[in-house]
Amino acid sequence: MPSKLNHFEGLRGICCTIVVIDHCFNMFASWARYNGPDNPLWQRLIANTPLNLIYSGIPSVYIFFLMSAFVLSLGYFKYGTSYLPSASLRRYPRLVLPCIGAGIFYVFCILLMQLLDSDTKDINILKPIWEAAYLAPLKGKVAFNDPLWTISWEIYGSFLIFAMLALFGSVRYFGWLCVAAIAWYLKTNYLPFIIGMWMCWIIAGNNSISLPKLPPIAFNTLAIAALIIAFFLMSYPYQREGIVIPKHLELISWSGDWKKDYRNNIMAGAIIVFIVTCLWQPVQKFLGHKSLVYLGKISFSAYLLHSPIIMVTSAIMPHSDNGNIEMALLKMSVVLLITLVCSIFFEKYIDQASVKISSRFSKWALNSKDELSRSGETTTRQNSTAHELSKASDAKA
Repeated sequence: MPSKLNHFEGLRGICCTIVVIDHCFNMFASWARYNGPDNPLWQRLIANTPLNLIYSGIPSVYIFFLMSAFVLSLGYFKYGTSYLPSASLRRYPRLVLPCIGAGIFYVFCILLMQLLDSDTKDINILKPIWEAAYLAPLKGKVAFNDPLWTISWEIYGSFLIFAMLALFGSVRYFGWLCVAAIAWYLKTNYLPFIIGMWMCWIIAGNNSISLPKLPPIAFNTLAIAALIIAFFLMSYPYQREGIVIPKHLELISWSGDWKKDYRNNIMAGAIIVFIVTCLWQPVQKFLGHKSLVYLGKISFSAYLLHSPIIMVTSAIMPHSDNGNIEMALLKMSVVLLITLVCSIFFEKYIDQASVKISSRFSKWALNSKDELSRSGETTTRQNSTAHELSKASDAKA
């Protein structure tokens, strides 16, 4: 595994872009997902094949969870339990402070909308900030900035990881405990967090597991086959108006429950993509390109900001009838461009500031604890080292 996780940054950048495109389709061209026999051939060709991954955002969210768990676990397997206090103290402010910044940004967008659209006159402009600071991260309730629904899963999933590492990380049979946890959380969104931690233990942990070494041709063939299967699984359509399950995807309609089959298939596909990314150097090299790495660097900012940008763009630009894909693509291009520009500044002045603030809070809390307990110089030095690693890990996660 490379010393730097640039391939995760690149993958995060691609996934975030897909999420933005997904939400653009929801607003500007929801009809483009329709795949019934009466719809145009090009539309059915995209909707019925893995090409639909370009506007399918939920697999990307599961990949976010997998990568977060891996990165947050990595410090523990390198530095032990001394890493956990700093990482735990930093996690909540590191995630919530940018959400509050995005809430303020949403308020400015509402004020702009009020100049353009009377339907927003009755909106309490403090509600998006309250949502970002409390409702979304702690209760999972979202009414304005829709992407914030994932933040509560990120927070509680992170502390689930920290708790498991603190309680069982040094246990000899930790890997089997992860398997048991996977079975326990199989039907929840905590599953990718457990699998991400488990993969980190396999790859970077101090355990006796050694991955089998295959000839390059065999390993490359296996990796490519795994990605094809993953894309096939993740192309399973979400249940919406105007969408049917294609005949070839009925092969993986295991339960007969559309929503359950969708969740299970795209979760499995996302996990396979993550595992291949962890193990296959060619895909790591591709994802490690500097342009994708930079896209990953600003991806959290883009994730937080794009929803109100879509809202304002929809109000400013002219409406289009169903079938006008040119106008829909134009609106998407505008959203992507504005999101990119805003994310560059947001990442520099808000996201990086949140990393520094959470770092200082963690350092202050640990120093205060050290002073109260009068711990020795060795413990202080261990905490300092773990704190620095936690700072790097949180910046990536």
